[in-house]
Amino acid sequence: MSFVLVAFAVVPLWANLLPQEKIPEALMEWLSTWHLVALIPLVAIALMLVVERKPWPQWTKMAIVTALFFSSAFTYLFPAIDIAKDMKPDLRAFVEQVPEQKRDRIASYHFSETMTSIFFLYHDWAVPQVDRARAQDILDGVDPDYDYLLLDRSNSLQDIVTFAGFRPDTQIDILAKGTPRSDKVRDAVFWLSGK
Repeated sequence: MSFVLVAFAVVPLWANLLPQEKIPEALMEWLSTWHLVALIPLVAIALMLVVERKPWPQWTKMAIVTALFFSSAFTYLFPAIDIAKDMKPDLRAFVEQVPEQKRDRIASYHFSETMTSIFFLYHDWAVPQVDRARAQDILDGVDPDYDYLLLDRSNSLQDIVTFAGFRPDTQIDILAKGTPRSDKVRDAVFWLSGK
């Protein structure tokens, strides 16, 4: 266990061995920089050694050592996880592409609860959700309330029409694309209009 904690504490020494093309730039920058939080695993190792020398029952020692291991590891890893999973900067870049005067005429389709929530939380934009039939009407230009559609494509490389289940002859224009999730290839949010 101590080896793992030491590896966490000295990540900047071996971070350049990680596949940098697969790691977000902000996370790579954090991993390559020394932080005071790196002292926590080292302190945990010292405390583990002290606990091992105490004349306590073995189950007590094991419980304390395990608690020290997990608490120090997670304390060190949580900032990195926060950086890797942060949706705010990429979502902001996407939302800035959508003019405010057009937002009242935009509905969403295939939005997860998370995506709906972050639009409201980060940008105070409650994007109304529609079903597939109404989404098709929006793209066909026959919906009375909406002209545009936001589509959340998650965990897929399919083209938009196939992924969403629209008619195969549906013509769309991609007005903007955003990748707020950590998977920048398979996950995307699209601002669409019909042709």
